[in-house]
Amino acid sequence: MNVSAPTKSNLPWRKIIPVALVLIVVGYKYAQPTLEKWTGVELPTLNDDQDNNRFPNADNNRSNGSRSGSNHDYSVNFPESSSGSTTAGNQSSTGSGFQLKEVGRDKFESPAGLLYTMGGGGEHRIDHVMRHAKDMSNRPAHGVFIGNGERDVVLKLVDDAWELAKAKSPKAKYENSRGNDAWTVSMGRKVGFDGGKKGKRNGGKSLNSIKLILANGNRVITAYPVR
Repeated sequence: MNVSAPTKSNLPWRKIIPVALVLIVVGYKYAQPTLEKWTGVELPTLNDDQDNNRFPNADNNRSNGSRSGSNHDYSVNFPESSSGSTTAGNQSSTGSGFQLKEVGRDKFESPAGLLYTMGGGGEHRIDHVMRHAKDMSNRPAHGVFIGNGERDVVLKLVDDAWELAKAKSPKAKYENSRGNDAWTVSMGRKVGFDGGKKGKRNGGKSLNSIKLILANGNRVITAYPVR
């Protein structure tokens, strides 16, 4: 008696499943605004401008990008001090007294001990944080700091959040994010507002927390306001 061997399925499941998942995520992303209008409920936003997903925990590799940051929304200035050394973050007109200290080539330390260095693509981490100092209406979601784009005001807010995290305040919640340290710190006051398309839908709701993404303990990857 001949017994034929069972035939294997011709469906490439290992390829179909990832593709299906991607289609589901993309479909939800574009259907979210319509679903929110129908239900009247604000749904979770995928990739809510979580910049940490774009920066793996790795040493910064400086590219040949310009120090001026001409292709970025904000640039880092390196004015000459009276002693001949370069400094960044001189006291602002707001009188906050916030000042960064240069501790190496393109490496600056905040009063609270955060380090700002060059990132991938030749963009300085200060530049990257300052992308959240003004609204970007074309993004699905974009947390915007208060302070009218004043660099020292924004970085002082980030320092305030880091001080709470270092003190192990119950307001600071920790999680590991792809090998980086992620802190969500409730500031107890308005530190920003919803921008982007999400902000247009909800009228720019206030944001009272700050998300910090750090590598090696205190090296800034990014920081931005969240709910």
